[in-house]
Amino acid sequence: MAQRRLDDNRIYTADEFMEIAASDKLLELIEGKLTSVCAAACGSSELAGRLTTYLTLYVGTRGLGRVMVTDGSFRIEQRPETVVQSDVAFVRMDRFEDQDRLTYYRGSPDLAIEIRSPSDRLAEMIRKMDRYLKAGTELTWLVDPLKRQIHVRTQRDAVARLLVEGDDLTGAPVLPGFSLPVDHIFDPNALIWPDLVL
Repeated sequence: MAQRRLDDNRIYTADEFMEIAASDKLLELIEGKLTSVCAAACGSSELAGRLTTYLTLYVGTRGLGRVMVTDGSFRIEQRPETVVQSDVAFVRMDRFEDQDRLTYYRGSPDLAIEIRSPSDRLAEMIRKMDRYLKAGTELTWLVDPLKRQIHVRTQRDAVARLLVEGDDLTGAPVLPGFSLPVDHIFDPNALIWPDLVL
C-alpha cells in the first residue's frame, strides 16, 4: 500500500481514518484529528488477553453479546468524528446485530476497558474514559498494572471507584453476576476462574 503524507491541519472523517488506520494501527481519530497512541507493553497486552478470556467465557456461555479486542474501532462522536480503539470492549447482542462488521462500530461500547502501559499518562487515559462515558458507554475499567489498581466508573459515578487486590471487580450494571477477584487479573498464574470446570 502506498504511503500517504498526512495533513496535520485537516479534519478527517471516520471513513478516511479507517483507510489510513489499515496501514497504521497506532492511530485514533479525536475530534477529526489523527492522534498517535502508544504501543502496548508486553505485560499490558498479556493483561488484555487475560481480561478478554474472562469476559468471553462469561459472555459467550450466556449469549450476552460480543467481546472485542484492540483492533476494534468505535466511532463514539460525530461532528467532528472521533474513532477510538479500546484494549477490550463489550457490546450487548441487541446493539451489535445491525452493525457493519467490515468497518468501525457506530456507537460506544457498553463496557470499555483500557490498560495502562508504562508510556501512558494516567491523566490522558482518564480523559479517554470520560470521553467513553460522555458518548454513552455505561461502564469503564481503567486497569493500571503499574499500581495494581482498577479505576471503575459508571454513568452514575461522578468519580471513579478505585479497586485494589483483595477487592472484587464486578460487571454491574452491564454484566450482572460477573465478578472476578482483582488478584486474578494481576496474577498471570491465577486459575482462569476458581470454580470454572471445562
